[in-house]
Amino acid sequence: MNYLNQVFLLYDNFIGRLPDSAQVLVAFLILALIGWSLFSLFRQGHWIFAVILLLLLPGTRSAFKIIALLLWTTVKFLLVRIGVNL
Repeated sequence: MNYLNQVFLLYDNFIGRLPDSAQVLVAFLILALIGWSLFSLFRQGHWIFAVILLLLLPGTRSAFKIIALLLWTTVKFLLVRIGVNL
């Protein structure tokens, strides 16, 4: 998670110079891109391969947990930047 904190610090350094309205727009754009990526993953049926991978190789569960945790932390970070309190 230390790496993720460094990424958030870089985000704050670059985006912090913009006005608040532009920061909200950038955060919404990033959230929309993440949402679109997940939507296209499920729409095209690639989630089936992920489920099969999880069922056949139980060792991949920890990797999926880490990826899910990183995605959730990123979404929470962006929502806090927008102004939504979780």
